[in-house]
Amino acid sequence: MSPSDPLPAPAPPPEPPPRPLDGLWLALGLVSRLPVPAPHGLQPAARFVGWLGPAGLVMGAITGLTLAGVAELIANRWIAAFAALIVAALAGGLIHEDGLADVADGFGGGHDREGKLLIMKDSRVGTFGASALILSFGLRAAVLAALAPLGWGAAALITAAGGLSRVAVAIAMTAMPMARRSRPGLADAAGRSPLAPALTGAGATLLISMALVRLGLGPVGWPALAGLIAGTVLAGLAMAMIARRQIGGATGDVYGAIQQTAEIAGLVLAFGGVLWWV
Repeated sequence: MSPSDPLPAPAPPPEPPPRPLDGLWLALGLVSRLPVPAPHGLQPAARFVGWLGPAGLVMGAITGLTLAGVAELIANRWIAAFAALIVAALAGGLIHEDGLADVADGFGGGHDREGKLLIMKDSRVGTFGASALILSFGLRAAVLAALAPLGWGAAALITAAGGLSRVAVAIAMTAMPMARRSRPGLADAAGRSPLAPALTGAGATLLISMALVRLGLGPVGWPALAGLIAGTVLAGLAMAMIARRQIGGATGDVYGAIQQTAEIAGLVLAFGGVLWWV
């Protein structure tokens, strides 16, 4: 090497190995606005998809504990329901609600696949999206108010709903093709995940949900949990089938719509299970 030759560039530092909970932090970062530790490096979908259910349990617990705590302090179920929705919106950043509104606008206002996808990319909320948000918040407020008298049992049920509705998203990520062929969004960049981690996370979330609901509600927990699972599965599957027919697959907005419809339908049927038991 002559004195005039440039010095070789230093080798980049090795990327730190992933930590055991990196998947959970990334999942929480995707479904909430909670200040969680940043994961080490770029994490593919296979790294976090199994943690979506546990992350949903955390988000559901925030909503459920708020509902039960406010209901116990104020003894007004409607105030408790609206307080829980406000806290859920602040913690979640309305990420899934934004997806639901975009899907309603796109599917309702677009005339073809490309038109629907173009509308869904628009940040403005149209008539269909606003109507979907009004209806979804109204249904959630009504079902939370109906569950509020169950106290901490309601908190357990809402925690389970938060987890199982995100499991529906995890399963959709393994089964649905990406709808956009160019200019991919976050969902496309993450890629489709292998089924194994999604099923592992689903199984863990289901077991935790069963334990929480059984402890919180006693014998009535079984029909409530059956209704929750049935509503989550049916609504998530219906939303996925509609998206497949409308735009040929999934986007991040579709995942948000799956979560919202699955959670609302699950809680409605869970309350139906409670009514059936009593």
